[in-house]
Parts: sequence; structure tokens; C-alpha cells
Amino acid sequence: MASNTDEPNRDKDATLFSGGATFGHFRLSLDRPQKNLTTVSDRVAARLMNYLGNEDAAWDLSASNYYTKLLPVRISESAALRDCVAVMCSAWTNFRRNRAVHDPVRQLTCETLAAATIMERLEILFDTHRPYHRTRHSLGIQGLMSKRGPPKLKDDLDIQLALENHAALLNHWIVEGGENFYLSSPWKEVIEKMLENHVPPGERMDCYSIGRYFGYRPGLIREMGLLYNNPNEISRFVQAAELQDRVAYLIAEIERTSEPIMAKALITGRIRRRARLRNPVGEKLHFASLDSFQFFMSYVLIRIILNRILYELTAMLGQPYIFLDEVRRDLRHQVWMCIPFVRGLGKIGCTLFAAPLHMAYEGVSEFEREQVVGVFILNSARAASGRMSFDTAIPQRSTMVESSGASET
Repeated sequence: MASNTDEPNRDKDATLFSGGATFGHFRLSLDRPQKNLTTVSDRVAARLMNYLGNEDAAWDLSASNYYTKLLPVRISESAALRDCVAVMCSAWTNFRRNRAVHDPVRQLTCETLAAATIMERLEILFDTHRPYHRTRHSLGIQGLMSKRGPPKLKDDLDIQLALENHAALLNHWIVEGGENFYLSSPWKEVIEKMLENHVPPGERMDCYSIGRYFGYRPGLIREMGLLYNNPNEISRFVQAAELQDRVAYLIAEIERTSEPIMAKALITGRIRRRARLRNPVGEKLHFASLDSFQFFMSYVLIRIILNRILYELTAMLGQPYIFLDEVRRDLRHQVWMCIPFVRGLGKIGCTLFAAPLHMAYEGVSEFEREQVVGVFILNSARAASGRMSFDTAIPQRSTMVESSGASET
């Protein structure tokens, strides 16, 4: 740096490497043209200079690392230094984000909620050391949303965040406990109005139309736990009968909601059946979009969950449950038909849609078990050792048509 001042809001001179051996000397400023940054080192250095020149970070960082101002001109000499400086900048950004979360004014903005939502997704996908179905950020999201209240109907981002965070909060409530405020006023009325007004429009709304029924899951799981732990046989019988009626009614309501959506998807070709002899069922499903796929998987998953609950209640009451086994078998086969599509989504997609596959695995026949293990475990092992290729993309429509022919045998 040419300037020796430590004032945080003054322009700072920066000397960055450009093209390895040559130097570019310029000034970073908010109101002046900036150098075209072509390398990773240039961008990291510029980011650090931006913090030092335009943020209070000049005081914060210099207090503990006075040498910080000398780093930009040396970043391109070492990949290790470059990456560590990038981590330092990210840590400072994270500090500012946390400060915003605890600020009484900024913590309630839609943008702060969006930041917490992004961090929750990253934690789910990439933090392998977290306990199953638990994230640090889901608790923060719950606090922010409960303080902010329902989304503003004229703010598209606010609406999407409310709908997308529903699943994350459900997992949090199932594991940690807590009440689903989506089912009570004023949230309930706002969500219903959103669905009535088809906000957001299109197939995404179909996903939310079926996804809202998952909101009853934490309460049902808690009630099942109370039933199992109830020592009074008469009281347990009465509670089981009452809960059985409510679950059966919920299943019927889900069918009424999903039937027209499913029929339209089949008629328009958004969901198509194709022959696939290597699939345990002998068929596979192709989806024209991820929204169509997510709707279908959400529908099958909530049906499987409620089927298992109804099965246990029916057994408690000493009633026949053979028909429930038949329904479960049909739902399981619908999941199997999605396996080729799921495998084409890549690693992240497989992670997000693993729950239906896990739920469908319960109660499978020996033949189905061998087929499913062969599809997922053995094929992955063969691919890892170079004997097969990894599925990395969803086949295009023309490829899907060809794959339903002789190559599937």
C-alpha cells in the first residue's frame, strides 16, 4: 500500500499482480473505475481491499493483524496465502451476518432470513458432522420467522422463503419439539390466501399444495409416542380410534387435492411411464420438470408416512390391515419407478430425495431388496472402481425414448 493512514473510509492504494511478473498499480474506490480482475488472486485481493477501504474492518482487522494491509500485493505468490485470505474475508462476512441477525432492526428483514436459509441448506448438504436432521440454522430460522410473522403477499422472496423453510422447520420440530405456527393464526390464513391466489404460479404451487400436509406430521408423531407410552389399555384404545379417524380423513383430503393435479400431469405428459426391465417394477417414470418430480415424490412420501401410522393404529385396534399392505406395496412400487430419474439428479439431488427411498425400503420383499441394493450400492461400487460410469445428468427426452427400447434389456 502506498498510503499509511489507518482511517477506514479513505481510499486505499493497492498494488496487485497482473499476469504473474508484471505489476498493476491502481486505486480501489467506490466512485472510480476499477481494474478488470482476471485471476482468483486479483479478486481475493480486491475483496480484502474493499473491506479495508470501505468497511469498519480496517480497525477490527488491524487491531489483531496489523500486517493485513501488506497482504494484497503478496497474495498471488502463494495459493495457501490466497486461500487463507479468502477464508478470512468469508469469516468477516459471516461475522457481519451474525451481527445483523442480532440487530433488533436488521434481523427482521427478508434479506436476513434469506441469508439464514442459504446457510441452513449448505449445512444440510455439505456438513457431514452434524447430527441427523439437526442444523444450527433451523433454530435461528424458527426464531426469525416467529418474530417477523407471516410473509408479505406482495414480496415474492418473502413468500418463497416461507414456503421453502416449511420443510426445514418440520424436521426441526420433529426432532427438537415445538409447535407448527403455520397451522395457527395469523400464519394459517396467509398461507391459505397464497394457495387460493396461486402464489407462486405454475407447477411450483402444486408442490406446496401437497407439501402443506406435511405440517401435520410433527403432531402425529408426538401423538403416536404418547400412545405407545400410555399404560392404560382402555384409554390407549380410545385414543387410537380417534387418531385413526383423523389420519383416514387426512389421507382422503390429500387424495382430493392431488388427484386432479396427477391427472393433468399424466394427460399433458408432465409425468410419463416407460418400460425399464432393470427396475424392480419393470417400469420407470420420467418427469418433464423438477417441480413435477418433487410434487410426485412429496405425494408418495406423505402417503407412505400416513399409511405406516394407520397400519400401526389398525393393528392396535385389532382390525384387519391387509388392504393397507396392498396400498403400501403400490406406493413402494411408485418410488421404485422414480429410481432412474433420482440417479440422474446427481449427488445433491439424491441427498435431497433420499427420504422416500428410505421409507419405501421398509417391508420390501427379498427380490425387491436385492434389486434395490443392486441398483444403488453395487452400481456405486462398480462406478467407484471404474467398471461403470456415474450417472451425472438427467437424460434428455430423445435419450429417454431410446433407453426404453432394447438397451433397457
